Amino acid sequence: MSENLRAPFPSHRLRTDSDIEAALRPLFESASDEQLWMLFLTSEGRLRDVIMPMDELPDDPMAICETSDLGTRPFAEVFTHRAAELAEVLEAAAYIIVLERAGGEKFTAADIRWAGALADAAAGHRREAGLRALFLLHDGGLRQMAADDYA
Repeated sequence: MSENLRAPFPSHRLRTDSDIEAALRPLFESASDEQLWMLFLTSEGRLRDVIMPMDELPDDPMAICETSDLGTRPFAEVFTHRAAELAEVLEAAAYIIVLERAGGEKFTAADIRWAGALADAAAGHRREAGLRALFLLHDGGLRQMAADDYA
């Protein structure tokens, strides 16, 4: 786990994007690595007490991966498929992705490419659990990446 996880999980319902962001801010203070984080929401909109980091990411979210069950697919597609599977195992209704990287709060071309690829891949899945929100964790804290930021 990263040093930036400090606060306990909130137990209240997170109904809006602003609620989610407010709940995540104490958990994610600033960037320390380049990685992705997955968090999970119940059907009631409460955060599950599971946070999954993933590092050693490819430079490009569309890098091709070989898997035994999905075949040859872009990384973003494999990642969001696995996130949805994990959400279902955890009996979560949705998942949240936090993109972590060093630097300022302004979205970079790489941030936009990653968010767009992950959102597009998640939209293409036919699974119960889907992507609820995307955030960027930078040196100064957390910032939501809305669809119009990467579309």
